[in-house]
Amino acid sequence: MNEENLAKKQIHDDYKNILSTEAGKRIIGGIFHNSGLNNPGVKSEYYQGVRDLALVIANTLREIDPHLIAECEIAYTNFLRSFENERNTDTDE
Repeated sequence: MNEENLAKKQIHDDYKNILSTEAGKRIIGGIFHNSGLNNPGVKSEYYQGVRDLALVIANTLREIDPHLIAECEIAYTNFLRSFENERNTDTDE
């Protein structure tokens, strides 16, 4: 295996390690959410750059396992919902 392939394998292994935890999935999901990864339009060059970086991460996940993208987005959405539910419970009292 050449150096480039070894480096790519190591990066994939690093992502797998990070995404083996719910915290890792939430962090990556938060990056996707906050970068506007799924939004069609971009407000400025800055936000386009942020979105492009999220696309690099998403494309790396696609190489490993395309389902990881959805798992990260779901983990972050569930995280946000847990706080919304907690806030709604607090205001109901």
